[in-house]
Amino acid sequence: MELALTPELEATIQRELDSGRFHSPLEVVAAALDLLRDEDEILGPQRGSLESRLDESLAAAGRGELYTADQAREHLAQMRKSL
Repeated sequence: MELALTPELEATIQRELDSGRFHSPLEVVAAALDLLRDEDEILGPQRGSLESRLDESLAAAGRGELYTADQAREHLAQMRKSL
């Protein structure tokens, strides 16, 4: 299989190679695919729910329905207690 990469993707792969973490473009692509598989395993069926909740949160933020930092900390503390 041959792939045509955008200049941005080529630059990203080159940066990873230059960092010394990977020794070939194939290693970079394999690591990226491993991460995608891991993400699918972790999120799996929850992905749709998470995306929906994120959309709802962004819409609320757009309407100005935001928490202050202190309110967010308190909300998180209450959520932790309920676990």
